[in-house]
Amino acid sequence: MCAKWGDIMRFKFLAAAGAAAMVMAGTAADAAVTFQFSGVTFRDMGGNSAGTLTGTFVTDDALAVITDFNIVASPAGSNPGLTNFPFVGYNFTTANSSIVAATLPSQFFRIDALGINAPQLQIFFNSSLTMRGTTINTTSSYENEGFSGSRLPSGSIVAVATVVPEPATWSMMMVGAALIAGSIRYHRRKSIVTFA
Repeated sequence: MCAKWGDIMRFKFLAAAGAAAMVMAGTAADAAVTFQFSGVTFRDMGGNSAGTLTGTFVTDDALAVITDFNIVASPAGSNPGLTNFPFVGYNFTTANSSIVAATLPSQFFRIDALGINAPQLQIFFNSSLTMRGTTINTTSSYENEGFSGSRLPSGSIVAVATVVPEPATWSMMMVGAALIAGSIRYHRRKSIVTFA
């Protein structure tokens, strides 16, 4: 038994609509980009090794707003010539710190821990932040721990994740897959061959 012309057209329309929904879902509207500090080390004001900077921060897909961060400045020895207090280190997170200044993606961001005389972290870029990352400007970037003084970071910031689609994108992809599956099921049911 041959399927009717209308059934064939309906099948093609549903398949095309499902495919279009899946293609449109492939481009995320407001997605996130994760960046990681790579090989970042600190030097104290005397030029001595003074710990490391590790962790990640997340921006929107335009690289204009930091939406999340978890950055760890490791502990290190004292800062000779300035103070004798050690760098105790700090874990900057969205729960205990806030972004107080930023000009992304072109220049820098600064995070201050909450509290009086609390640590600060300022990261300047040598060039604009891109989807691949950038390098840290060593003359304008610093981590300050109050009585311990400041230490200067050097190293790179690299992108570690591709753009992650938001929930609305996933739901659009699922609708597209459902339309395609439904059209195939409908087409199969109509074209069953029977013998007399």
